[in-house]
Amino acid sequence: GVYFGFSDYADLTLRSDLYTNGGGGVHSNSQYNRRYKYNGSFGVDYSRLLQGEIGFPDYAINKDFRLIWKHSQDAKAHPGTRFSADVDFVSRGYLKYNSYKPDDYLANTVSSAINYSKSVGRQSFVTNLGITQYTAQKKVILKLPEVSYSINTFNPFGSKTRKGKLRWYENIRGGYSMNLRNDIDIPDTVLFKKLMQQDIITNSISASTFENFPNYYEDPIVWNRYMRNGVKHSIPFSTNLRVLNYFNLSPTLTLNDRWYLQTLSKSWNPTTNSIKIDTVNGFNRTFDFLFTTPLSAQLFGM
Repeated sequence: GVYFGFSDYADLTLRSDLYTNGGGGVHSNSQYNRRYKYNGSFGVDYSRLLQGEIGFPDYAINKDFRLIWKHSQDAKAHPGTRFSADVDFVSRGYLKYNSYKPDDYLANTVSSAINYSKSVGRQSFVTNLGITQYTAQKKVILKLPEVSYSINTFNPFGSKTRKGKLRWYENIRGGYSMNLRNDIDIPDTVLFKKLMQQDIITNSISASTFENFPNYYEDPIVWNRYMRNGVKHSIPFSTNLRVLNYFNLSPTLTLNDRWYLQTLSKSWNPTTNSIKIDTVNGFNRTFDFLFTTPLSAQLFGM
């Protein structure tokens, strides 16, 4: 291996593996640190391993990679703003053929996440990017992205120059929150544009499709069938009312508005005596609300 000390803030380590049958690998890792600002590490591994003997049916060449990035921001660097990353992205066979740890060999789930958040006064904004790999199931779930925005509780009818007794409407409290999600549940063979017979069988795609449409996986309509996305808006209202001097009434009203880019259409198929489910692309929305009125009392005795 080779070590490079670039500066007081970053370094680089390079290592390689060589095997007598012709296989090998390259491993790189760089660590960085700026005091009171941020710190982290970045690494890329690549391996080319030979399995079996040339001329035998089990002979194969396994090419795998792994990308790791960890980043953490010092809390004092940017008050109110936070950025972090914990990325571990691997090819399907990397853990199986390149790790000596039993837990890695048996693991079939690898997760990555990148987070950013910012708070200003009553407002807060959070966005997340994530990837979860299920190597045994040969699929990947992408979170691209998940975004949240919220406004903490406030008094829309409150008076800054109020004098005298509090009016009932001045005690009304409100808020707002929005959550946007775009999840992609997709076979890894599709994600990396590698066409395999198993993908054709699983997704009911004719093999002739790839002969007539070589850019099949780049078609946005095809990618649409792997996506699940939507937006949810919530507006809560609440207040406290004194009733007959002994009772507290706390009504709460929550308004929810949901937006979707896909809906399910269900119909009865008399030929097969079953329910037919179709996915319909296009904007749609639903609305609902929840109203509660808890009543409590205070009793005092000797």
